[in-house]
Amino acid sequence: MAIHVTPIPRLTVLAAPGFTLGTANAAGSALTSIASDSTLLAFDTTLPAAVGTPAVGVATVAPRRDHVHAGNIVTSTIQQAARTASAGAGTQSLTGAGFAPTAAIVFAVEDGGSANAASWGFIDDADGELGIRYISSVTFDTASDRLISISDGTGPAMTALGTLTASGIDIVWSKGGAGLDVTYNVLYLR
Repeated sequence: MAIHVTPIPRLTVLAAPGFTLGTANAAGSALTSIASDSTLLAFDTTLPAAVGTPAVGVATVAPRRDHVHAGNIVTSTIQQAARTASAGAGTQSLTGAGFAPTAAIVFAVEDGGSANAASWGFIDDADGELGIRYISSVTFDTASDRLISISDGTGPAMTALGTLTASGIDIVWSKGGAGLDVTYNVLYLR
């Protein structure tokens, strides 16, 4: 006659998973069990910076990868403005870029006069500004000391310097002689 002995079940204590993520497999030494429906920590909750320098990882958990990196995306917007000769010298603050620009391109023309004058200016937050002016049949030159220069053919009528701001640009106008009305467009870049 055979006697069958049924072992007395013993309570098994389950531990939280404590696996270490690494670059190679390694045997562990713990004598604990984990349940098959446990949650294994694999991602942290910190999103990485939009743009960074890649390096060998040192964290014990991996960063999440379910988001989009901003990369080197250029943001731009255009704004139109005007300055009348009657407004004269002074600062004209343009806001509304929607971001802090790091550069701007300005295209200006004489508004309604007979000088046929135009000016192009460039400014960035590192190198300052540089302008180019054109007057029909009179002159075409660069002007490193001004962003805009509109002339009536006898001398600068409306000139301007620029300073980038947190939401646009400040244009500091100077008026020479009778001045001219100026219409201009600003292309902001970031």
